[in-house]
Amino acid sequence: MFDSLILIKKILFNNRGQSILEVIIAMAVFSLMAVAIATLVLGGFTGLEQGGEQTQAEALAQEGIEAVRAIKDRGWDNLTCAQCAVAVSGGQWIFSGATSEVIGQYTRTINLNDVYRDIGNNIVASGTPGAVLDFYTKEIEVLVEWLIRPGVNNSVQRISYFTNCEDVPILNCDWDYPKQEGSYQYPGSQNGVKVQAQDDYAYVIISDEGTPAYDFAVMNVSDPANPDLIGSLNLDGSLTDIAISGDYAYIASDDNSKELQIINIATPSTPQLRGSYDAVGSSDAQGVYAIGTTVYLVRQGSNSADEFLIINANNPDSPDFIGSVSIGGNNEGGNEVYISGNYAYIASEDRNAELKVVDISIPANPNYLAASYFDVSGNKDGMTVSGFDNTIILGSQDGYIYLIDASDPFTISQTDEISNYDIGDIVFDLVISENNESVFVVSDVNVNDEFQIIDISNPALPIPEGAYQFGVRLLGVALDQETCVIYVVGTPNLDEEFYALVPGQPDSTPPAQISDLALSTATTNSIDLDWTASGDDGASGTASSYDVRYSSSEITELNWFSANQASGESVPAIAGSSESMTVSGLSADTTYYFAIKTSDEVPNESVLSNVPSLATLPSANQADYLLVDISGVGLDSGDNTRVVGITIENTGITNIILDQMTISWTGAPGGTKIQEIIINSGSVWTGNGNSGTQLDISDFTLVSDAGSYPINYLDFSKNMTSANLSITFIMGDNSETTINNIMP
Repeated sequence: MFDSLILIKKILFNNRGQSILEVIIAMAVFSLMAVAIATLVLGGFTGLEQGGEQTQAEALAQEGIEAVRAIKDRGWDNLTCAQCAVAVSGGQWIFSGATSEVIGQYTRTINLNDVYRDIGNNIVASGTPGAVLDFYTKEIEVLVEWLIRPGVNNSVQRISYFTNCEDVPILNCDWDYPKQEGSYQYPGSQNGVKVQAQDDYAYVIISDEGTPAYDFAVMNVSDPANPDLIGSLNLDGSLTDIAISGDYAYIASDDNSKELQIINIATPSTPQLRGSYDAVGSSDAQGVYAIGTTVYLVRQGSNSADEFLIINANNPDSPDFIGSVSIGGNNEGGNEVYISGNYAYIASEDRNAELKVVDISIPANPNYLAASYFDVSGNKDGMTVSGFDNTIILGSQDGYIYLIDASDPFTISQTDEISNYDIGDIVFDLVISENNESVFVVSDVNVNDEFQIIDISNPALPIPEGAYQFGVRLLGVALDQETCVIYVVGTPNLDEEFYALVPGQPDSTPPAQISDLALSTATTNSIDLDWTASGDDGASGTASSYDVRYSSSEITELNWFSANQASGESVPAIAGSSESMTVSGLSADTTYYFAIKTSDEVPNESVLSNVPSLATLPSANQADYLLVDISGVGLDSGDNTRVVGITIENTGITNIILDQMTISWTGAPGGTKIQEIIINSGSVWTGNGNSGTQLDISDFTLVSDAGSYPINYLDFSKNMTSANLSITFIMGDNSETTINNIMP
């Protein structure tokens, strides 16, 4: 362009002899270049403008979805229009009565469409053969349109499905006998941390150990027997909790600049990180709960930043702060949060107030109700929390769940405990059935099963309903009530971290017979046992208990109950594992027969194992295992009153004790006395003993397989050059051995 200007200047001012044609050509070149540059600049501005318009349209579409959700939550019968517009009245969303609405340059239309399903319960078009109207579901379609330029329109469409959960018939899921239906292995050694389920998908957060390929996973669980990974993301920080609301997953993490991360899951196979929220301070986010696009976050305790936050995620790309409050400070923050009405209930790390309450009736100014709390006895954290109606259920680090009356959220105390139930170990997560009659609990590894269903139909008397033992720590649980499937995640069991459980039939299959029971390493009072674990159902799974018995006569099914029952059996490992134990307290020189039966959780009992036999060793005196070596006996080179060079050793397989010694001598000067005995550099006796006197030494233990111990010296009062000694060693069992002709 600048070259063109110079050309024009030369033509007009310097080259007056040039033709007018040259002037016209130069000006044309300049005009073309100016137009091109202007077009590029304006096009760039137009692109930026259209990108901003697209973002705004997407936000309006999502707002339409959430507005209908809010109207639906006040009553399913409110969804009466077919083509609608929404408005705010009295602080809440309503249908305005119009069929569309104009918002600036945008026109938003909301359609409430009927939903049809085929025999497989899949959503299909209304005209599909065999399609049946689903009376309990509506398709919510939001269309936002705007004019880009004359004659050219753009649009954004959002679709979501709402279910009338209050009226839809709840499947009668019989959880008395849960069974594992399917599982999935994530790469590396990562743990499944938490899980949520929606429609045909389960959303899992995974521990950030090492360098995982991803830590957010979307599982297609339309076939629970074959869960399939269809989408994933690798997010920043270690992820701690997940909540699902509409088309978004809200993730709590320990990333100091992204304590909340927002994932668009509208297309589950291609989840997209949309935005994040940086909470003030460096405390890790621990728990998250979402209602519509309002997100509630709890964090570790801090003296410098609030631990409870309310965040507006209406614009998922740029979530906004609504309000926050401190709930105690260092070591008094939250692990999880549950929202009911105008109150947030927090499972807290505060070991004097494991359940805390925040009044959120004014979201911009939440109020921590410091005087309203529940204190679990002992020095334990509140780990997880949920609830229904006026009942809160708290899962604790002490291994219990507590049912608490929250009728008056302002005055909760220990007196509001309705009941409790012992799960057996740390409760990491829980979820409540839609009919509020069962609570599904996952816990650390324990003998009471890591997955348990507790019947809470009578909150004052919780009773066990069903259980399943994985043999691993379980950290997260989610329930799909519509399909009667439970999803649990945890530490790897043979490399699997994700499991689907379904109601099963009563287990009538006993563990397989153990056929390789073997005996070894007999002592005078013990025998070692080895075998291979069978399983829960035949040769698969993990059984619940062993019953090991022994007898001095052969064991059969007929005399099984009269045989001696051993103690100390281990909890069974998974089928195919090597097992062992030592049975002690046996009699010496006796042949014993051993047998095992294995039981599952019902309990179904296996048939009798093979019945091997082995004899214990004959009883022996401790003195029989005492080896005395006098081959190096002599006098101390610097002191002829000290006899040195004698060693003693235990050749047995159990420890023996030297209790007393009798030392006699001849050939020594008259009046010679024994004055001190040193063994293994320690004095075991001092005094003035005559020849043949029994000396009560300090008990000296000779450890089996420890090698020889030196008798460093026997200290006499006079010269022992011509002496001939005899030593009797008296053991702890009063057995003795005498060594003669010891000539130093």
